[in-house]
Amino acid sequence: MFIYALVLTPPVEWLVPEFPLRQRHRLDVLGVLLLGGGAGLVLPGLSQGRDWGWWTPGTVASFGGGVLLLGAFAGWESRVSHPDIDVRLIVRPAMRMTLLASLSVGFLIGGYGLLMPQLLQTPDLPGIGYGAGLTATGVALWTFPQGLLTMACGSLGGVADRARGARPVLIAAGCLLVAALTAAAWLPGQRGQVLLIAGVFGAGMGPYHAAGPNLVVDAVPLRQSAVGTSMLPVANQLGAAAAATILGAVMARDIAHSDARTGRIVYADAAFEHAFAISAVVGLAGVLVAVLMRHGRAPAGGGAASAT
Repeated sequence: MFIYALVLTPPVEWLVPEFPLRQRHRLDVLGVLLLGGGAGLVLPGLSQGRDWGWWTPGTVASFGGGVLLLGAFAGWESRVSHPDIDVRLIVRPAMRMTLLASLSVGFLIGGYGLLMPQLLQTPDLPGIGYGAGLTATGVALWTFPQGLLTMACGSLGGVADRARGARPVLIAAGCLLVAALTAAAWLPGQRGQVLLIAGVFGAGMGPYHAAGPNLVVDAVPLRQSAVGTSMLPVANQLGAAAAATILGAVMARDIAHSDARTGRIVYADAAFEHAFAISAVVGLAGVLVAVLMRHGRAPAGGGAASAT
């Protein structure tokens, strides 16, 4: 990743024009602490609740404390003169729909990241119909088209945003991601099958990440575009954390083998089939949200024309 950033930083500096809008804004330190503390408590509770136990004191304290801090953050930001995040943005229909779509697709992406490595690293054992026994390096070699096509198609997605609008790009990207997860539910075991699924997934990932920020920029006043786009990764992370918790609980119902001495668990075929299918269905819900969007239908214009 360091080499990747090192190589791409100079072209970005030379080729991407600097945005002319400048605003003076005072950092709301209390807002930062409330938001960071709330998210820092809710996310661990959501992702680790299954292991800790949903009603253990640690989980309840994590969730309860996080929710209280986030509620305090919303109340504080609605009163302060220079909020870090204007919470009124979230109630705007265009912003709300964009975040909901990102939450759903984030669940799908989190599900893929959780399931595919496990599927490929599990040894080929009696009683299961999957398993390639790959190392982490082997998984990377079998799925490398994902990264390549994410980079290539991300640029194409940006071009398509400006030509046709971010909404149709998001719909197309979501369909590709759903198709990849649907195919993965058939438990691919051959390298060619995995390469194809990874390629389709990458072809959807790139345009998805290009469409989301453009939808936000078109949904909010220009002076709030940075704040709006910062909400997207939060929605994605919440979706991914929900995927880890929900899919983990689903898979725990279908265990083929378990070793009490080592703690190793081998899941039955149905565990992966159901988990991939649920991820695809949740991602499809995000696509349907995008279909219902009223914004993003015109070519991306770099910001809403008005504050309405």
